Formats: sequence, C-alpha cells, structure tokens
Amino acid sequence: MARIVPDLADQLAGRVLAAPHLYDRDSVVLPTVILLLERPDVSGLPVVDRLRHGVVAHLRARVAEPLEPPKDWRREGALSCPCPQCRELAAFLRDPERDRWVLKAVEQARGHAEDVIRQAKADLDVTTERKGRPYSLIAVKNQASFERRVAQRRQDLIDLDRLA
Repeated sequence: MARIVPDLADQLAGRVLAAPHLYDRDSVVLPTVILLLERPDVSGLPVVDRLRHGVVAHLRARVAEPLEPPKDWRREGALSCPCPQCRELAAFLRDPERDRWVLKAVEQARGHAEDVIRQAKADLDVTTERKGRPYSLIAVKNQASFERRVAQRRQDLIDLDRLA
C-alpha cells in the first residue's frame, strides 16, 4: 500500500500510533516494525520509518522513567472486593511496615482471598500452611512489579539497539 498510495499508508501509520489502546506498541507495533525492517524491499519506506520513530519514542520515554526498588513494604493492588477480609488485605498492602499477612480461615475464605490477590496482580507470594484447623493462608510481599520493570527495561534497551 505504501508504494501505491503513500498518503493512505501514512494516514494508517498515524492512526496506529495514535491508538495505543487498539494497537499496543509492545505487542503489535514493535514486532511489526522489526519484521518490516528486516525486509529490504520495504525497510526504507517513509511509513516504516514513521512507525519506527513512534516505537522508538515510546521505548525512550519508558527507559527514561525512574527505576528503583520499593523503599518500604507498601505495595499496589486494586482489590475488587469490599468484604471485611479484603479490606484487611488492602490495609496490609498499604502498610509500609508489615511484609506478611496471615488469614486463618476456612477453605472458601482462603480461596476467595487468593482469587482477589491474583486478580489484583498484587506483589504477594501466597502459600497455605496446613497446620491446625482451619488452615492459614500466608501472604508475603515481594518485588514482582519491580522485577518485571527491570526485565522490561532490559528488553527496551535491546529493542532500542535493534531499531537504531
């Protein structure tokens, strides 16, 4: 299309870059640009260069964000449930001092808490201690979000190098 109707191809590239909610830069645009750059017959086209510049700007902006581990035990996590045990869990997530939470409860309540933690993608490792009755759900805060950001930074730098 870029060879036949260059203006239309440029408009399409503009729409793709203007709608990251539809065309995710990391999972859609970046791999597409990498594939296009590997093809000598299209790699030099202006539309490919426009898409490449859009992805590079996205990666550079993310690389410029500060990257440091959490300073305390506060963790993010938007919990979807307002029940008493989930309010207690939310308070635990916001607590800068506590790194572990124990819920001694029946299986249904423990399963509910685990589901809420999983849905919230909270930085918690969860285990069930099978001593006594009822069993205890033990949630321990971790640095999973930070570690994901470190891995993303590493990949962003590799991708920037590929697109340079």
